Amino acid sequence: MAWTRSSSSTGGVSATIPPGTAFFEDGGTAHGTVLVAADGVGSVIRPQRLPHARVVDSGTRLIYGRVPLTPRLRSELPTANCSRPPVDGCVKSFSGRSPVGIP
Repeated sequence: MAWTRSSSSTGGVSATIPPGTAFFEDGGTAHGTVLVAADGVGSVIRPQRLPHARVVDSGTRLIYGRVPLTPRLRSELPTANCSRPPVDGCVKSFSGRSPVGIP
């Protein structure tokens, strides 16, 4: 099966799978047996591979970011109730309407 993709991040790619070679708009190629098309909700690949699939808004949103872990911030981060043992401070996952508060 062949598919074609165009996006601002890659410029475009076409391939035949499996196995196949992806041909990128910049002249590069990649050969493989698995293609991961992680191009998001506006995917142009999904309608080609799964024409019957519909996008349904689940009503959830995710906001994330990165903050430099300074010595001051490290001292303010709680270490209890971490979702995993702290390596560089506490890492916590929140689902739904969970508040985040750091004194």
